[in-house]
Amino acid sequence: MEMIGTALLAQIEPATTTVSAPARVTRAPFQQDTLLYDGTPSEIPSPLRAAVGHEIDVLQWHSVSDGVSSCRVPMSPEAQGELILVKLEPGVELPERQYEGEELLLVLRGTCVRDGASLERGDYAEFYDGTAHGISASETAGCIVLIAYERLPHQISRPGQRQVA
Repeated sequence: MEMIGTALLAQIEPATTTVSAPARVTRAPFQQDTLLYDGTPSEIPSPLRAAVGHEIDVLQWHSVSDGVSSCRVPMSPEAQGELILVKLEPGVELPERQYEGEELLLVLRGTCVRDGASLERGDYAEFYDGTAHGISASETAGCIVLIAYERLPHQISRPGQRQVA
């Protein structure tokens, strides 16, 4: 999980924004490695392409609720986290939730809003353990975000072991 997060974050330069704590939001444009081998742009950062391919629109999206679809990114059994692509239609809101562990959100397409702050392609937000937060797509355009969840040791189940929590 850390290696994937490091690879994703290493390709963008942070810029400070004003967002109320405890979340941190950083704005940064995608760099050259978002180009495919033929020189055409890709919305999927290069470290993620090995797992999901080059095109967001051809992924197997699963409907979660009205206006919300998701696609899990395959991870190794040893991974201590989850990666999920989430697609929100215009104006759709993911309800506020509180998550145990850290969560990172990277905007791949469109614009989403978090506590009144607009996050656009290349922006990312970090949510800390125990903070409540929600996001919504802008009214005029939907958005696709990559969400990375940290799993704490008591949340990880191994084969033959029941999950606690």
